[in-house]
Amino acid sequence: MTSAQKETPVSIHIKRALKRVWNVPRVMSGPLRMLPDLLIIGAQKAGTTSLHRYLCRHPNVLGPWSKEVHYFDIQYDKGTTWYRTHFPSWPYKCLKDIRRGRRSLAFETSPYYLFHPCVPERVHKLLPNVKLIAILRDPVGRAYSHYHHELRLGYETLPLEEALAKEEERLAGEADKIRNTPGYESLN
Repeated sequence: MTSAQKETPVSIHIKRALKRVWNVPRVMSGPLRMLPDLLIIGAQKAGTTSLHRYLCRHPNVLGPWSKEVHYFDIQYDKGTTWYRTHFPSWPYKCLKDIRRGRRSLAFETSPYYLFHPCVPERVHKLLPNVKLIAILRDPVGRAYSHYHHELRLGYETLPLEEALAKEEERLAGEADKIRNTPGYESLN
């Protein structure tokens, strides 16, 4: 985005207001919306986005309105109705099932679910029979890829060896903050 295209505070507020208005029908129909049959979890830079896109193209698979809903990790305090707003309605699913002659499945992709300490209990509570697809990658190759990704975004400034040496210090206390602070998103 160029400086000429930079959003003004007014345009940001207008976008947020329009998004809230757009979401009203989805929120009102929340109880009529389905929950996912499967969750894709996994490491960043391991292929979760590719799998998400492939599944969205399948005629018997229903994806969420956005790729990473993050309900079970950082959005859990918003409640189940909020979560349901991200998925198709039951009537839509039923019509699709009748038309295709097969049962449709809904899914969600949020890689961070693999690492967040509260996710297993939360998922089990709401979706006890959900199927999980975990995507992993060679840990050394993934670590290099992740390091370069964070470097490009400006989140990492240290050379790789120093960043690895600081990892334990950076992660100290993060698990407790995640467990005890609703909506807390660890950047470490």
